[in-house]
Amino acid sequence: AIDWAEQAAAAAGEAFLATCPSRSGELRGAWLHSPYGIGDWGWDKSIRALAENGFNAMFPNFCWGYVADYPSDVLPVHPDVARRGDMLQECLDACRKYGVELHVWKVNWNMGMRTPKELREQMHQAERTQMTIDGEPTQYLAPHRQDNFELERDAMLELVRKYPIDGIHFDYIRYPDGRCDFSPGARTAFEAVLGRPVPDWPADCAWGGKLWPEYNVWRQGNISRLVEAVHHGAKAIRADIQIS
Repeated sequence: AIDWAEQAAAAAGEAFLATCPSRSGELRGAWLHSPYGIGDWGWDKSIRALAENGFNAMFPNFCWGYVADYPSDVLPVHPDVARRGDMLQECLDACRKYGVELHVWKVNWNMGMRTPKELREQMHQAERTQMTIDGEPTQYLAPHRQDNFELERDAMLELVRKYPIDGIHFDYIRYPDGRCDFSPGARTAFEAVLGRPVPDWPADCAWGGKLWPEYNVWRQGNISRLVEAVHHGAKAIRADIQIS
C-alpha cells in the first residue's frame, strides 16, 4: 500500500507539472551538447518532445573553439556535416514549427575533443594555444592573440548573419583557471601593456605574485573585449538578437 501511495503521489506530481504552461515572458530552456538532436531522434522529434513538455527555448552546441557543426565560412567544418547536412537549419526549422526559440551555443576558446585532432595540432604548432604555469599545453586558444579574437568574434557574428536564430550563447567565455595562460606569447603581450619586463616569469604573475592583480586585469580585458565586440556586432546585424 505504501509503494502504491508513493507511485500515485509521483504520478500526481508529474500530472500537475504537465499542466503548467510557461508564464508570459518566462524562458524554459534546455542545453544539448549534440548538434544532431537527442540520441537518434533527429531535430524534429527532439524539439517536439521539448515543446510538449513545457520548454520554449533550445540551446544546442553547434560550435567549439575551432570547429563548426554547420556549413561555416569562418571555422573549419566538422566532417560529419558533409554526411549529415546542415543540422543547424534543420534544428531551426523544427524550432519554428513547434514555437521554440533557438539560441546557438558557442564554446569559446576551448577546442575540446569535438575538434578533430589534426586541427588541434595545427593550433598548437602555430602557438595559438594557452599553456599552464608548468609549461604544459592546453586545448584552449589564447584570448590575447588578435587572430584568435577575430576567429571567435567572426564565428559568432556569422551565426547571426546566416541564420534567423533568436540568440547566441557564450560558454567558456573565460580562461580555464588561474594557472593559464602562461605561454611565451602571453608574457610578451602582457609586458607590452605593462611597459616593462616581468622579472620572475611566471611566478610574478601567478596567484599571490606581485604582478598578479595587473595580470588578472589584463586577462579580464582580453575576455571583455570579445564580449563587447560580439554584442555590438550582433546588434548591428539584427537589433532583436538575444545574447546570453
